[in-house]
Amino acid sequence: MTQDLLTTGGTKNTEGSRLSRDSSTVRIIRSPAIRALELANKIGGKVVATGRVVVSPDGKSRTIHLSTTDSAGKKIASLGVYDK
Repeated sequence: MTQDLLTTGGTKNTEGSRLSRDSSTVRIIRSPAIRALELANKIGGKVVATGRVVVSPDGKSRTIHLSTTDSAGKKIASLGVYDK
């Protein structure tokens, strides 16, 4: 079972199903593993952005993958690597 670390916009649910008072904007951050976070942003019930953050075993770097779709429907992906 995954555990939500942070939700904004309403109630908390450990499975990440419905997490908003009005379902217009929901941000979900959950931890599927010790050194990983999964992110999802929903607007009006539709996922508009997703991401994953992974910290290296030695804790000295992290990698961030983000995916979204722009207003024209074009998919956008980005990758970031951070070192201490």
